[in-house]
Amino acid sequence: MRAEWAWPAAALAALLALPTPATAQQRPSFPPTRDVAVTYRISIAAPGVPHAFEMRFSARTERARLDADLPAYVLVDLKARRASIVMDRLGVMVDTPPEAGLEQALVLEDGKRFIRRGSDVVAGLRCTIWEVVADAASGTACVTADGVVLRASGHDRQGRAGSLEATRVTYGRQPEALFVPPPNVQRIELGAAGGPALTGILGRLPAHP
Repeated sequence: MRAEWAWPAAALAALLALPTPATAQQRPSFPPTRDVAVTYRISIAAPGVPHAFEMRFSARTERARLDADLPAYVLVDLKARRASIVMDRLGVMVDTPPEAGLEQALVLEDGKRFIRRGSDVVAGLRCTIWEVVADAASGTACVTADGVVLRASGHDRQGRAGSLEATRVTYGRQPEALFVPPPNVQRIELGAAGGPALTGILGRLPAHP
C-alpha cells in the first residue's frame, strides 16, 4: 500500500479506538455527543502522509468522514465497525482490508485501562488527558466532556506510531449527504487479494488532486 494511504490507520486509531462509556469505570466519553467538524494536524512517521485532515462527525448516525489533500476520502460507520475509502474519480469505494489496520481502530475492545492524567486546553477547548492501555494500542488522548478528541498520540502492536492535534473545532449540524457515498460509486470486494488489489486501485490515482 502506498505510504500516503497509511494515514487513516493512525488517525482512526487515535480517534475511534476509545470505547463508549458502557461501564462504571472512569473513562473518556466517546463518540461525540454533538455534530462537529475538527481540523487536525497529523504526524506519522511515513513519507507522503498528509500533514492535516478534517474529520466531520454526525452524532445521530454515528458516522464520520475524513478528508485530506488526497484524491479520495474515508467514510466510517461506527455502528457497523466499517471504514471505506471512496474514490469519486474512479467511481469506486473499497472497504479497508485487515492489513490496513483500520479494523483495530474500530473494535471497541474490552479490557482497556484508562488513567486520568489531568487536563489541558487545545484549540481553545478544555479536555481531560487520559492514558490508554490496551492490547491493540496504547498512548494518551485529551478528550472533551462531550467526546471530541483534541489531541492523541501512541502506537499500535505493529509498532506504528503517530500523533494528532486539533487546530480548529466547529460545532454545528453536519449534512447527512456527507456520510453517504455518491450514487454512482460501486463497492468493490477485494476478497483474498486484499492489500495488493487495493494498492493497484490506488496506484491508478495521482498522489494529489
